[in-house]
Amino acid sequence: MVGSLIETSEPEVKSASYPPARLKEWRKSINIGLFHVLFGLSMVLGIFVQQPFLFLVILHLALPWLPVGLAACFPGDFTLTLRFKGATREGLAFGWFVIALYSMAAFEAIKLLNWHDSALLGCLPGAIFLAAVIRVNRRCAVRATLPGLVALTIFSGVYGYSFARELNFVLDHSPAAVHPAIVMKKRFGRSSYLLEIAQWAPQVHAERIRVTRSMFDAVTERDRVCIVVKKGALGMPWYTAQPCPWNGKIEFP
Repeated sequence: MVGSLIETSEPEVKSASYPPARLKEWRKSINIGLFHVLFGLSMVLGIFVQQPFLFLVILHLALPWLPVGLAACFPGDFTLTLRFKGATREGLAFGWFVIALYSMAAFEAIKLLNWHDSALLGCLPGAIFLAAVIRVNRRCAVRATLPGLVALTIFSGVYGYSFARELNFVLDHSPAAVHPAIVMKKRFGRSSYLLEIAQWAPQVHAERIRVTRSMFDAVTERDRVCIVVKKGALGMPWYTAQPCPWNGKIEFP
């Protein structure tokens, strides 16, 4: 039996075949509440705080493991599935979909020179996460589905990519190189300020990058900005846009 992220119309096998519940209802509610609080905190900070603080990155990367730990410790109370009406156990997988979308949009002020490197380095943590979920769902005696396994594999890939990408810049202490670039357009969203930067290196195409509001207000189209490039802690070069002349300190939105 292979554990899955999504259950079938018969979400659980007969109650006699999976572990008995161990938590009282109030203790289960506390665990669910803790997950909701950490989940909400991570999402809010991710939306409004673009600076890659170590705490924020650790919270973001550790959050998907909280449901895994709960289901592993209490397989009679939790599963790594979606919550189905009438199910006797609490499904904890609903947040993974939102986390996956957040992972692709987090830290928009930072760009990788080659995202393929992050995808390749992320294969290992992604595979570890996938194997852990499958093992825990076996312990929970969850019925397998092909769509669930596909969804879990996709999320594991996104998680591995985010794991490598975020550790690459949050642990980076390499010296910076500065390249000039031209602002082609300015775009303002509900909560973000974006500059469309012309191609500044052979391997980089024109693209949008998020900047601080002060920098957005200070530049106009055809102005020059400084692209600050760093080597990355895992050997994956990354860059961000800063005002020119650059003062040596990277400012995040």
